[in-house]
Amino acid sequence: PFPRLRQSGLILAAAHVLVALLAVVLISPQTERFLQPLQVIAWVLVLMPHAGLAAVALHCQTLRARQEIVQLELQCIALQQKSEEKASPTDPLTGADSLPRITEFINQLRERHARKTETFCVALVEMDPWVPRAQQLSSARSTPLEQQVQMMLGGLLSAQIRSVDRLGRHRAAAFCLVLPDTNSMQAIWVLHRIRASMRYGEWKDIETLGQSSHHHPTLTISVAEYLKGETAEQLLNRADMALQHGRSLGLDQIVIAEDLNF
Repeated sequence: PFPRLRQSGLILAAAHVLVALLAVVLISPQTERFLQPLQVIAWVLVLMPHAGLAAVALHCQTLRARQEIVQLELQCIALQQKSEEKASPTDPLTGADSLPRITEFINQLRERHARKTETFCVALVEMDPWVPRAQQLSSARSTPLEQQVQMMLGGLLSAQIRSVDRLGRHRAAAFCLVLPDTNSMQAIWVLHRIRASMRYGEWKDIETLGQSSHHHPTLTISVAEYLKGETAEQLLNRADMALQHGRSLGLDQIVIAEDLNF
């Protein structure tokens, strides 16, 4: 896996062959009177490529060991992040339920639906991109401004839903609403109210990064009603497909998954 070391090894191997041939020539019958000094020289010349090959092999093993250490460290970091996500019941930034906790709540509603038909739906709410494109490219991580907007959006959603509803996180910039005893058409009224609250909310404390003062963040929202027999993952996937469709339509949309046969 190390081209330069492989090239060095081939060169040293070729040098070893040439030195061996040279040693044969030096220790020929015509040079018997110089036999002892030439033997010493020949042995030294033969051992030098051996020493070089050993050094290359040792360096190669060292590099392999370093690569394995780095891979193990990355695996440990990934496992630690997963364990923290599972251990934490809420999102540390917004206080919303974590995705595993939301999935558990959906499974509880599925079990209730199996005993007694009580419809429910899931809505995904995602803030549309509103940070300037240049800043999006220059920073892969969320800025304090974006984090502040996420916190405000989480508070807005908490204020607009019922006490029986659940608010959670679906992705870094998306929230998940689980609405018991509600079908997708009934949920539309709630989602319109949420979108209007976001559009006409107070954003005086938010600097819009050089954009016009009348520009406010907008939302793309999708809703999917539970279909009998589907899993929580399938329900969330249908809602996510509808959300992506809404983004492709030009953002600031409300999309019903059933209308798209998702």
